[in-house]
Amino acid sequence: MKSLEGNFLRTTAAIGLLAPLLLAGCAGQMPSELSTAPAYLVAVKATPLPHDDARMAHYSYHTWFDLKDGGEDTWQRVEILFNSPHVLIYSIDSKEAHNDQRWNGTVNVVGYAEGEKAQAMIPKILAEARAYDSSHYREWPGPNSNTFVAQIARDTPGLSVNFFHNALGKDYTPSFYAGPSASGTGLQADTCFIGVEAGVTDGLELHFLQTTAGISLFPPAIDLPLLPRIGLTPRGN
Repeated sequence: MKSLEGNFLRTTAAIGLLAPLLLAGCAGQMPSELSTAPAYLVAVKATPLPHDDARMAHYSYHTWFDLKDGGEDTWQRVEILFNSPHVLIYSIDSKEAHNDQRWNGTVNVVGYAEGEKAQAMIPKILAEARAYDSSHYREWPGPNSNTFVAQIARDTPGLSVNFFHNALGKDYTPSFYAGPSASGTGLQADTCFIGVEAGVTDGLELHFLQTTAGISLFPPAIDLPLLPRIGLTPRGN
């Protein structure tokens, strides 16, 4: 009995020591933490909508791509902004690429690839962005900027995106979708109005009218529609 008790105490102590490290590894990554060493890098980023957009600013997130295609002077931003007639692709400098703030909100990296993996992804992302039809843009329920990023994530092997649960439109489909989630670690089935998603980094999500409620273990968190996440921020892979 004493032996079992001793093993239990040692195991509990080990978990107690490891837990902060595990949780720290799950914490949200910031653009300023991105390495400048890789010549090629794909960073999927998210930030709250600006406060002057009173309709959705208090709870919705905007998601976009920053691509480094050969060096620190080759950064490009790829995104849909509000009623953009097409996908915007434009150059940004290294300072902006590593900036932790946009529209007075905190920026988090929710998807990541570097090196040869990123080098192979970048032409595909740019080609799909140029061909993407954004003329039917709608803030809610979609398709919007998050719908665009989710589609490219699913179409790009090896690119995993862990969306904020309040990235409205991330699960939008005009009819019915069943297949891999944008994280690449789960599956989802959705209509425009209702759906479900489950996976390793996705946790379990229920979708209703493009809002999300769910529970996640990696990182540990509870998500409630239109409210801030209770727990840790998802980290780009």
